[in-house]
Amino acid sequence: MNGSDRDDSNRSLDRVLAGVDALLRSSGVLDAFTAKEANYEALLEDIGAKIDEEARRTQEDGLFVEIGAIFSGLAHDLRGPLQTVRNCTYLLVSEPNQGELLDEINGAVRDISHMLDRFREYYRGHEIIRTTTRIEKIVDTALRDVVIPSGVDLVKTLDPGITRVYVDPNKLVNVIHDLVDGAINGMPEGGRVSVETLQRGDRFSVTVSDTGTGFPEATPETLFTPFAYKARDGTGLSLPIALRVVKAHGGDLSIVTDPEKGTTCTLEMPLGP
Repeated sequence: MNGSDRDDSNRSLDRVLAGVDALLRSSGVLDAFTAKEANYEALLEDIGAKIDEEARRTQEDGLFVEIGAIFSGLAHDLRGPLQTVRNCTYLLVSEPNQGELLDEINGAVRDISHMLDRFREYYRGHEIIRTTTRIEKIVDTALRDVVIPSGVDLVKTLDPGITRVYVDPNKLVNVIHDLVDGAINGMPEGGRVSVETLQRGDRFSVTVSDTGTGFPEATPETLFTPFAYKARDGTGLSLPIALRVVKAHGGDLSIVTDPEKGTTCTLEMPLGP
């Protein structure tokens, strides 16, 4: 896909996401206290119709041929929390003082917002803004907000020979954070997560390893297909996002997984000028 086609594709994705956002806001979904007035059945139909229309249009234009499948996955995942909102608001009409239902609505709305944010991260993964920085700063920032549960050991091994890297620090922080978070989720009984950086010539790597359950029933294709594999992050977008970001840096992402030994994710990319 050339630059012009990619720009057109992104504009198309912007339109449909803006449309979904507008539908959610106009329906009251994003305001738990007015949500009981919304017609969620019609909302679901509107979202599905908008996604189908935009996917058809982009495919007819020959743009981003995977859009149809990706939007289908997004629509499918949105239906769950929207149905929760619909059920809760129905009950609130008959018994308006059930505070726990409002908590469920707020939780579902957070899920919806999270899905839309993650989807934006995926389709804008190729847009990087490089700067020169230290890899240890990126790793430390990525690990800062990771919740380490009891029974999980986190080991960090940084190559002192890597002085500077030329990358998009924000994108790389998010990728490493997601990989570590996924590694922890893959160890429900506890275990060890290792984060290691290493320089090889004019390239460097960041490896995240765990001693968890691997990716059961996943294939190399489904691991990087949006919405196809959700065992570790709930959305099925973390690995596809990571791959797009790493590819945009001129690098690659590999995964070796074994239910008996755990999983190793390695991203490799150029050090830069």
